[in-house]
Amino acid sequence: MSTYQEVRRNLGEALKKAPKPFRKYRNFADEVWTGGSLDPKTKEIIAVAVTHVTKCSYCVDYHTKKAKEAGASVEELVEAAVLSASIQANPLLDDEENSRVFSSKSAGEFFTYPITEDCFHLDRKTKILIGLSISYALNNRYSISLFREQAVIQSINEEEIKETSSIASALLAGAAIRHIDEVLLAYGE
Repeated sequence: MSTYQEVRRNLGEALKKAPKPFRKYRNFADEVWTGGSLDPKTKEIIAVAVTHVTKCSYCVDYHTKKAKEAGASVEELVEAAVLSASIQANPLLDDEENSRVFSSKSAGEFFTYPITEDCFHLDRKTKILIGLSISYALNNRYSISLFREQAVIQSINEEEIKETSSIASALLAGAAIRHIDEVLLAYGE
């Protein structure tokens, strides 16, 4: 496995080998992280949660550091990661019929936590935005619908909702781009 520094160096090399396609990704990613209506702290908290979907350790590192720089606490980041785990592991968010069946009280509490009022370190709005972004990353239509409904209840505007989709897309693409490092290593460069 490559170190953080090796990945950064190899991605720089990838840029030199195929600058035009790589630049298309960078332009998109730069727009996601610098534009929009969400503040940098919220974007990075969402990013940390979604990187647990993409399973990109480099991305977890990078966005955890960016979140810390933006003022996020470790408690907020851990809560975001637990939300991610709850949404990903929840077989009950697959369809409406299954959403009423839980194997135990503790399973029910864990799997409904993302949509309940329980907020520990994150506010309700951030929880919903995390839920939307993770749902987009998982391409779970039922879950997207559920979190969009919660967004309407919380008066989250359409621009913020769309931004969660862009964050998920940038992280999915970034996780794939990150593996260019492994292509270069396997190729022997």
